[in-house]
Amino acid sequence: MFALLLAAVAVGADVEPATKGGGPPLFVIASVKDDKLVRRMAIVSYKAETRTVEVNVNGKIEKQNVTVQVPVWQMIEQTWDLKKGTAKTAGGKKLDLDALKKLMEKPRVVIVSSDGKAVDDAYLKLLDKEAIVIVAPQVADKAK
Repeated sequence: MFALLLAAVAVGADVEPATKGGGPPLFVIASVKDDKLVRRMAIVSYKAETRTVEVNVNGKIEKQNVTVQVPVWQMIEQTWDLKKGTAKTAGGKKLDLDALKKLMEKPRVVIVSSDGKAVDDAYLKLLDKEAIVIVAPQVADKAK
């Protein structure tokens, strides 16, 4: 099979991708709150800050203002609307919202579609049959 792939690349033939869906799914630690899948995570952004520093200019100490980038950590919540989505196991068993809430009484790892479309079977085959797979539209992120 590998030799066939190398031969196709060598002659410039178009090779079909392994999946026909969107990008790879997301693996997130999440919980259910108010009929939404909720993922809390820390992100870092940078803000410019001006500082006064002493520098040696030709043997003389002078004060100069310099701008530095300072990291700022912030907690955000990513949410997906479960009422507008679907949930199932990787094995194909459909889960209604009540069953999903019961399974997710505590935060746990779930697989979420990265593009709002069904997760491609090529990815599902790699997962445990009981893994929870969610396809739902993402709601705007909120800072906490």
